[in-house]
Formats: sequence, structure tokens, C-alpha cells
Amino acid sequence: MDLGVGLFAISHGMVSSKARNKQTNVKELFLENIILFILGFIRITIHGELKREFKQMGLQLFLEMVFLCVISLNSSRKLCNLSYVSSTAGLACVSLACFGIIQWLLLRHGYSTESILLKTMNQKGLDAFLIGNVLTGIINLNINTIDTSDIIALLIIFIYLFLVTLLQQLLLYNSMASNVMIVFCVDNTTSMALNVIKAREMVINTCKQVEKNSNIYIKIIKLESMKTQWLRVHCEFTNSMSKIVEQLLKCNKPDCIYPSKGIPIGDLLHDALNVDWPFNDDNQIINKKLVVLVTDGVPNGLFTPLDSIDPWVMSHEFHKKNIVLAVVGVGNGNFECDAFYHALAKNTGGLYIPFVNAERVLQGVIGKVIVRKDTFSEAFRLVPSEYIEIELYEYEAIIQCGNINQIKELFLEAITKADYDIIKMINDTKFRF
Repeated sequence: MDLGVGLFAISHGMVSSKARNKQTNVKELFLENIILFILGFIRITIHGELKREFKQMGLQLFLEMVFLCVISLNSSRKLCNLSYVSSTAGLACVSLACFGIIQWLLLRHGYSTESILLKTMNQKGLDAFLIGNVLTGIINLNINTIDTSDIIALLIIFIYLFLVTLLQQLLLYNSMASNVMIVFCVDNTTSMALNVIKAREMVINTCKQVEKNSNIYIKIIKLESMKTQWLRVHCEFTNSMSKIVEQLLKCNKPDCIYPSKGIPIGDLLHDALNVDWPFNDDNQIINKKLVVLVTDGVPNGLFTPLDSIDPWVMSHEFHKKNIVLAVVGVGNGNFECDAFYHALAKNTGGLYIPFVNAERVLQGVIGKVIVRKDTFSEAFRLVPSEYIEIELYEYEAIIQCGNINQIKELFLEAITKADYDIIKMINDTKFRF
């Protein structure tokens, strides 16, 4: 029990929201500890004025006696002595090291490592602690635990753990009624002409969970093309499956025209970001927001001059507002385009998903969000690696870029280097032969 209290304090101190991204402020530290400095200075001054003589040997023996007494004390939670603090901290470090090794081994082989029980404890840790203490008190008041046999004691522990887990799950599901809001941005331009029907079927099949859950709200934004113009068609949020199908199939009048020369992905994401959300709260535990971009085109600004909103800048805005972006790649894109969409989605906590696995992945993610109470970013992290697109470009290199123009320069440097390596290889081959 004493170890449980100590480990509880250590674990909550590590995951506390107050300790995240906290930077040390020298001025605040000085103001908080100035009283201690003043008291210490006064104490030193007073003791310095007292003219007392201590024999060196007596002082040394006294310090040795105190040291031996301290290290011989048993671990005590009430005293919070050195033995208790060091033993608890050591056990916590060993446990975390074992958990880290196991998680690393499982992730390396593509297995999921997140437990519903652990997730529940993380979200409702204080409730679990209080429930455990109440049950412990009930057991101690009604059962003489010292005189019980080993079998009875083990049975009590099993019942105790079962009740704590059960009550914890009931509290979680009763207190968290999540609202799931999904915006599908469907690209119906000429580049998608051969895949429009397949994309519509994928969206319809993904939205079928609306029939079973009344707290899922779907919005459709369609991007059409006419000659050199890009037309946007906005539909309203709905939780009716028949209206979703009607919105996808019906040809509505466009409510906006984009003047850009390339596919205005940035403008489309900007509109999706600023829609009238039914529950406009940035708390992603209660109100979970997802934007799914279904496209097969090259975004404006990646290979041509940018004359619309920068999609890479918009991904940072998504991250700030706790909105996750998933990109469904329809057809066979090129290297740079797929790499860009991969980084764009991952920058918000989402994924770039090939069309062949999109329906399965999105249904699984939405199911985890509804049943397990996961956030969208947590659910996307649990997607098996074989279902998603392989990272085609070094993600860390792309996220260092501030805008799409810098990403374009990064790709041009990579292409130039690749061409240079090919020419060098050809020249070396000619020289050898």
C-alpha cells in the first residue's frame, strides 16, 4: 500500500498537465525561495555570533551516529524518509524501464501496445485512487486480514481488482459522452474523373456507423472543376445516412469559386477548418473533430507558384485547434506529392492512407473513437503499419520547413541530388568499362 501511494504520486507528477512544456523561470524561482535565503542568512549570522567551541572528534562522532541512525531506519511513508523515497523511486524507474522495453519490442513487430484499462486509469486516475481507498477501508473493517489464509487473501485481491476496474469503466463511460464530427473534403475535379464513383462509395461505407450512433455528425465539402475554375459546394452537418448519400450524389450550385491555377488544397482545408462545427469546443476528449481529404491531385504551390492559401500553414492551424487531418490518396500519385500529403496529415496527428485500405482504416479509427473513447490522434497511432502508406520521404526534414515554398525547394534539392547520383553512376560505369 505504501508503494502504491508513492508510485501514484510519481506517476501523476510525470504526466501532470501543469508540468508539460514548463520552462524554468529564474525570476520566479528567486521570488519563491527568497524567504528561505533570508532565514538561512539570519541563522548563519546568529550562529556565527555565538562563540562556542566544538571538539573535532566529538562533532565527527555525532555526525557518524546520526548517519548510522538514519540509514538504519526502515522505509516509512509517514516519515517520508530517505529509504522510502529512494526505494519508491527505484521501483518506479525499474518498472518504467521494463514497460519501455516491452513497448519498444511490440511496436517493432507492429503490435498495438495501448490497453483500454491503462487508458481508463490515465483519464480517471484520481477516481480509481479514491475507489481503491474506499474498498481497502471496507475490507479492513469487515475482515481480519492478518488471520486470513493465503487462498482467501488471494481471492480478496482478485475481487478487489475486479471491482476497481469495473467501477472505473462505468465511471468513464457514464461521464464521457463524446461528439464525433467528421468533414469529408471530396475532390471531384478532372484529375479524379476515373475514381469519383469509387470515392463516393468509400465515403458512404465509412459513414454507415451514423445509423448506429446518434452523436456522429458528417459534413460533405465537394470540390468541382469547370475549365480553369475551381468550384466549392458546401453541405450542412447531418447525422442522417439518407442525407449524406443525397449530398454526395446531388449536383448542388457552387457557393464559392477559387481563382487559383492549381488544385486549391489550402483553400479547401481553410474552409474545412472554419466550418460551423455543431459543438465548437477545442476539448478533443469530449468533442472530436476529423477532416478527411479525398484527392488524387497535386496541391497548388508544390510544383507551381503558390497563388492561394498555403496548405502546410493550414496544417499547423489544424494542430492548434485539435483537429486531425487524414488524407486518402486515390490512384497512383508521384513521389513528392505522396510525401507531402503524408507529412501534411501526420503534422496534425493523422495519416496518409492509400485508397485500397481507406475504408477499413477509417471505419476502425471511428470505431475506436466511439467505443474506446480514444481521440482521433490516438486511434490513428494504433493503425497497423501494413495498412498505411510507407514513408516515402524523411518526415523530419519536411516538418522543419515553414511553408510550402520551402518544401518545394527541399524536393528540388532531392531531385537534383538524385540526378547527380545517377549521372555519377553512369560516368563511373563508363570509366570501368
